[in-house]
Amino acid sequence: QGLARRHHYALLLAGGAPDDLSALWKDAPDGLMVVGSDFCPAGLDVFLKAGKPVTQIGWGVLRPGVSRVAMDQAAGLGGLVDYLAGLGHRRFGWLGSAQAPNRRREALLRGALRQRGLALAGAARLDLPPAEAGAAGMTHLLARSARCAPTAVIAADDVMALGALRALHAAGRWAPEAISLAGIDDIPAARLAIPALTTLRQPVRRMIDAAFRNLLGRDGPPAPETLIAPELIVRESCGNPLTT
Repeated sequence: QGLARRHHYALLLAGGAPDDLSALWKDAPDGLMVVGSDFCPAGLDVFLKAGKPVTQIGWGVLRPGVSRVAMDQAAGLGGLVDYLAGLGHRRFGWLGSAQAPNRRREALLRGALRQRGLALAGAARLDLPPAEAGAAGMTHLLARSARCAPTAVIAADDVMALGALRALHAAGRWAPEAISLAGIDDIPAARLAIPALTTLRQPVRRMIDAAFRNLLGRDGPPAPETLIAPELIVRESCGNPLTT
């Protein structure tokens, strides 16, 4: 809203129902910003055919005429792997699900590990609510033998990581003494956890700024895709491994 006011625009907000975008057309908007990964609402063609700029914040399929701004997950995960490897970790675990955003992040993590001569020592993919998936997935990884168990685990999001912390507590084990744990997104609860969660912070403000510049078009035609690196937030949940 602050950006819109500074540039003398009004901001119209709508929910994600399939007919919402077409309904916005009656207000004659100058452009459209779609927020959300893998979000493909109906009605975009109305704006594109009229020559209105359309930009999306989030991941998904690139569509002709729609510019995209997203977190550079590959860069973020690569930086997180480097940080954990610098602590001495060589066996990594993953907590995720079969949903598209989780699969995407897992694939990027595997790529980052492969580039560094590393690989996943274990992965749990459970179609449960995120906190429950994190708890059950961590329980699964803890059951592996000491020689095969990961010493550092990365969760697909912070809620999943918080569930994993609860499972560690229930098992009488702790992060980072028993296992290092990191999340993604930096939700407000991440810094309140015990221990406070190491995570990748979504560059929300910078993504919004870039998307708004795309709509204004003052820098020329926008690039089809703009990736912005997240910030690694180092807190208390990661440390040196007991064994490597």
